[in-house]
Amino acid sequence: NKESKLRSGMFAKLDISLAEQKNALSLSKKNILENADGSYYVLVPSKDKKTAEKKDIKVGFKNNDHWQVSGIDENQPVLNFVFGLKQGSPIEVK
Repeated sequence: NKESKLRSGMFAKLDISLAEQKNALSLSKKNILENADGSYYVLVPSKDKKTAEKKDIKVGFKNNDHWQVSGIDENQPVLNFVFGLKQGSPIEVK
């Protein structure tokens, strides 16, 4: 510690990857919502793109920002800014 960069009371936060899965689908954790029973879902546009629909998913590996998910197609659009939205909420897709 010649440069005195480490001092008493300092700490570090690390993320260590213990496993890796190639080609896994992941979503921002901000887009993933939790059911009352502890399972997870996302909101997707309905077929007519006028309402939000609930789509149940399974969650795998998690990090601070993104979670691995299954149960949706990789081309399935997922709604962002889901605060206050629920099944059947009117939406406008642009």
